[in-house]
Amino acid sequence: MKEWFCLKEKDYFYIDPQEDARVYFGRQELQQRLRETLRNSFMTKAGVPKILVWGPWGGGKTHTLFHIKYFLEHDTEVPPCEVIYFDLGPLASRSTYGRLHRMFMETLGMETVRGLANDLLSSMVGPDLEDRLGRYFPNPNIGNALRSLSYGGSAPQSLLAWKWLCGENLREDQQRTLPATKNLTGEGELIEAALAVGKLMRETRKRRIIYLVDEAEQLNSVTNPDAERTFIWSIRQLADETVNRLIGFVFAATARTGEELPTILQREEIRSRIRDPNIIAIEHFGGVKDIRNFVVELLQALVDRKKAEQEIQKHSLPTTPECYPFTEDALDQFCEFLNEPGATGQLRSLPREIIGAINDCAVRAYRAGERVIDLHQIEAQRVE
Repeated sequence: MKEWFCLKEKDYFYIDPQEDARVYFGRQELQQRLRETLRNSFMTKAGVPKILVWGPWGGGKTHTLFHIKYFLEHDTEVPPCEVIYFDLGPLASRSTYGRLHRMFMETLGMETVRGLANDLLSSMVGPDLEDRLGRYFPNPNIGNALRSLSYGGSAPQSLLAWKWLCGENLREDQQRTLPATKNLTGEGELIEAALAVGKLMRETRKRRIIYLVDEAEQLNSVTNPDAERTFIWSIRQLADETVNRLIGFVFAATARTGEELPTILQREEIRSRIRDPNIIAIEHFGGVKDIRNFVVELLQALVDRKKAEQEIQKHSLPTTPECYPFTEDALDQFCEFLNEPGATGQLRSLPREIIGAINDCAVRAYRAGERVIDLHQIEAQRVE
């Protein structure tokens, strides 16, 4: 298939969210909105992006997150950022905010935080180190943990400090090793620890930490009222511009409508702090024209146009480099087909459905020994 249809690198037609993060296919208006929202967020009281994106399965949410990551890492109009993507993963009914805090810390990484702590302590060396450290960290337990984590701490002490910062409960004798008077048991303490790391990143390396949290619909699994309250209160604090100007976030959740978002993210105290302009829907393509733009941009990214032109000339193929491997009529009919509801009544006009249909047609043409996707393959696709 790769050689048959002049693909550049891939063995078939597909988008890899990470490899293809630079390009945002077929959604120019949405892309512009995302970019302006991100740029503006650093210039408002919020200080960092606080965004919620949602849409149906197959709509491109993961690719959107990686495109945001690429944009934040390369755009000259935003400050330097440490952008970290992770999948929220399965949650139990009694999972608490501590699970999310642990993922914040672990995806940033022990060595990164250790380096930040060492940078700060190196800049404070002197007889007044204790006083300066106390002024920098109002919570002495956090200051002591970061000091133990730094390169000045022993290996066992550093590991204990890291576990403590991640919210793991230590025994009393382990706490004394740091030293700490108590574990990070409350949500407020966990947020204080995360913000301390955000402060370190900004002041020692002049970078903002931005977390991209995929599969946020997993919050639906948290049904225990007490556990749910820990998420509501904590995400509210993170979204509040008077509490947090240090750590940004973009949550991505699967939902067909705004009413299907996780109950936690629908709470007014959270939505009002994220603000409606920062709650962005990734919807179905808006018609044949949008679908065609997506397909053409996808083909442009995946197909070697120079080789395609040679193939067209060599075999007198009834197509153009822009439409290849479709004939122009087949591309028109293909986009019409994807604009129709499927057998279940669900719209097909989503990236995952479109890419799957392209590959179905391409495989059918390849197995038939045909060098273009013509109307026969489109009709066969309709019958299936």
